[in-house]
Amino acid sequence: MENRILIETIERYLNEEMGVEEHSSFEQLCFTDSKINQQVQEHQLFAQYLQQYGQQQKFRVQLQQIQQQHKVIRKSKIFYLWDKYKRTIAVAACIAGITTLITSSLFIYLNPKTKHSEVQELVNKVNNIERKQTELGSTIERTVNKDNEPNTPVLYNGTGFLIDAKGYLITSAHVIKNTKNVRVQNYKGETYKAQIIAVNNDNDLAFIKITDEQYKPLTKLPYTIRKTNVDLGEQIYTLGYPRNEIVYGEGYTSAVTGYNGDTLSCQIAISANPGNSGGPVLNKNGEVIGVLSARQLQVDGVVFAVRSINIYRLLNQLKQEDVAYQKIKLPTNYSSLKGLDKTQQIKRVKDCVFMIKGY
Repeated sequence: MENRILIETIERYLNEEMGVEEHSSFEQLCFTDSKINQQVQEHQLFAQYLQQYGQQQKFRVQLQQIQQQHKVIRKSKIFYLWDKYKRTIAVAACIAGITTLITSSLFIYLNPKTKHSEVQELVNKVNNIERKQTELGSTIERTVNKDNEPNTPVLYNGTGFLIDAKGYLITSAHVIKNTKNVRVQNYKGETYKAQIIAVNNDNDLAFIKITDEQYKPLTKLPYTIRKTNVDLGEQIYTLGYPRNEIVYGEGYTSAVTGYNGDTLSCQIAISANPGNSGGPVLNKNGEVIGVLSARQLQVDGVVFAVRSINIYRLLNQLKQEDVAYQKIKLPTNYSSLKGLDKTQQIKRVKDCVFMIKGY
C-alpha cells in the first residue's frame, strides 16, 4: 500500500469514516502487520498533539480575556458588572437594582430629613453586591486557570480501572513505562492528576492513585474482583480507550493459560486495539476476571489478560512492604451488576474506567 494511500486510510479509520466491512478488514491488517499498527499509533499521537496544541491556544485566549476583564474592573466596577452580565435578563435586573440603590442613596443623602442609619444600610447593600461580584470574578478566573494537562505531548495511551472507590486504579505496567507524569481521563472528558504508586513488570501490573482535589470518590464500586481461576468458554466483555472515547468489546475465554502456557494470564477471544491495555475484563455476573494486557500481533484475534488473582497478590506484597497500602480495600463482597442486562452493566462500569495518559 502506497504511503499516501495508507495515511489517508489511517485518517479515515481514526475518524470513523469507514464502513463496517472496511473497518473490520483494516483492524485485521493492523493485527497482522506490526508496522502498519505502529503507524496508526504514531498518527493518533500526532493528532492528539495537534488537539492539545489547539486547546493550549484556546486557553491563552481565555487568559487574555480574563486579564482584559480585570483591567475594566480596576477602572470601574459598575462598568464591569454591566459588561459581564448585560446578556442575561436576570442579572440585568440585578444591575438595575444596583442603580436604583445608588440613586436612592444619593437622594437620601442630600435630603436633610433622612436618617443616617438608613443611608448606611443602603451603602452596605451596595458594598455587599460589589463584594459578591468580585468573588464571582475570582471564581471564573480560578476555573479558567485550572489546567490538569502537562505542556508536553502524550507518550502513551492506555486504560485503567478503579480497584478502590477512593481513587486507586490498576493498569498494565507497560502503559506507564518510562513516563514521568500521569493523568487520567473519564468518559466525560474530565482529566485528573494522578500518581504511580507501584509497578510490577513481571505481572505487567501497576497501581495508580488519583491525587487531584477536584476528583470526587465514588461511594462503592459496582463490580467485584474474582479470586478464583477463569473458566474456559466464559462469556466476557471489556471497556477501554483505543481512541478518545470509551469502547465496548465482547468475547469469551479461549484458553486458561497465556502465551507459551503462562499461568499468570489467560487467553481471550476479543477485539483489542492499541489503548485497550489495562482495561477490565468482566464476566456476565459483574466480576473482574482479568486485566487486558497485550495481544499477539503474529496471530489474528489472540489477546491475553493478566488474571485478577494477581491483583490480590501484588496488593498483599505491597501491604507487607508498607503499611500505607493497608487502606486499599478491593471490592470482594457483592457485585451490584449481577442480574442486570449488558447495557445497564456498562452504564455503571464506565464510571470506573479511565483513559491513562503518560507524559
